[in-house]
Amino acid sequence: MKNLLSLLLTLSCCSSLFAQKSQEPKQFNGKEIIAYYPSWQVYDREKLMTPDKLNYRKVSTIIYAFFRPDHQGGIHGLDAFADELVLKGQRDWRAQGDEAYYVPGTSLVKLAHAKKVKVLISIGGWEHSKYFSALASDSSSRVRFAEECVGLVKTYDIDGVDIDWEYPCFRGSVADKENFTLMLAEIRKAFDAYNESLKPRRRKPLSLVISTSSAPEHARNIDWPNVLPLVDYVNVMTYDFSGSWSPKTSHKSPLYSTENQPESIDSSITYYTEVLKVPDSLMNIGVAFNGNAIVCREGKVGLGEYHLRKYDKGSFPADQGQPTYYNIQSGLGQFSLHYDSTAQVPYALGLERNSFLSFENPQSINAKIDFIRQQNLHGMVIWDITGDAIETKAGSGYIRKTPLLDAVYEGMKEGE
Repeated sequence: MKNLLSLLLTLSCCSSLFAQKSQEPKQFNGKEIIAYYPSWQVYDREKLMTPDKLNYRKVSTIIYAFFRPDHQGGIHGLDAFADELVLKGQRDWRAQGDEAYYVPGTSLVKLAHAKKVKVLISIGGWEHSKYFSALASDSSSRVRFAEECVGLVKTYDIDGVDIDWEYPCFRGSVADKENFTLMLAEIRKAFDAYNESLKPRRRKPLSLVISTSSAPEHARNIDWPNVLPLVDYVNVMTYDFSGSWSPKTSHKSPLYSTENQPESIDSSITYYTEVLKVPDSLMNIGVAFNGNAIVCREGKVGLGEYHLRKYDKGSFPADQGQPTYYNIQSGLGQFSLHYDSTAQVPYALGLERNSFLSFENPQSINAKIDFIRQQNLHGMVIWDITGDAIETKAGSGYIRKTPLLDAVYEGMKEGE
């Protein structure tokens, strides 16, 4: 605690007072649409969703996922080829000289910036959070980590970072709660110092964002009074409320609680605001552009039924039973479609297979947008932007429509 108070006092004396908060971002009726772009999606469907295919008009920020930390504060990409291809662009190997030359119109960062869309890099994620506890516990590692965050800004010309530690105190120790704050404070301090080192015309406020769990048992392990002044906003991952681990068939991302499923977006945001005192205006709710298909017991295909605790890979083999929306659309003929008017989400039941499918559709997206407006939330964060891109025909290489992203965009800008 002494270290925390000392660092916060030092920061409070700086002219930037914790955070040089980001300039007013691109918004839709005062709300943000934020979307993840995972590095591996650049290869999917014969490179259908390369950066030049994304619709930048319909988002305000793109978060590139993931980079990973090590226990000493270093930061590493998961795929050096994809990182360069997406963030810097496609190399022109015919170019002469020592400097790499990148083909215009192929860089996610340049394409996004041309449309006034911010680009962040996400560090962590479920599979890459195991070293956060160690690096956050050591002052020199925290400083190095903050410096490497600045390094990402310099290398890729991005607008900040998303810290996706899943989760403080979960796979580490109780000290993670304080150390998480210390780590964020170091990043904010480094961002401010870097900006101060630049000529005024080259300065740009850098975003520091955190992604957090929708579950109270994880959310309360963050020191919110000291964290909130450091961050621009909070992405609450309000999806995967259920899955193969759940005892009964239930919704992946219900908006409202039901007798069968008390956990929901509404209950999570209520806990954040009423118990943790996190302002509504700093939170984004998460929406997944993929679903869960669960194998049910014989004769027990329905909502709220005990199941076999495994994903239905037979109906959706390409996604191992967790289908993206474009595959859901092509496979819905195997299901009967239903809508839970209480939870405000669709679900589908297998006609010939013992399968329960939970997913989003435009109707449930619109319900969530209404919720964002009613609660005065900051906006919506999407995992991931490639999930609903439907081709003219499979393998054509041409995108015919993006139904979920269109629903988000049209709903958010309605009334502008």
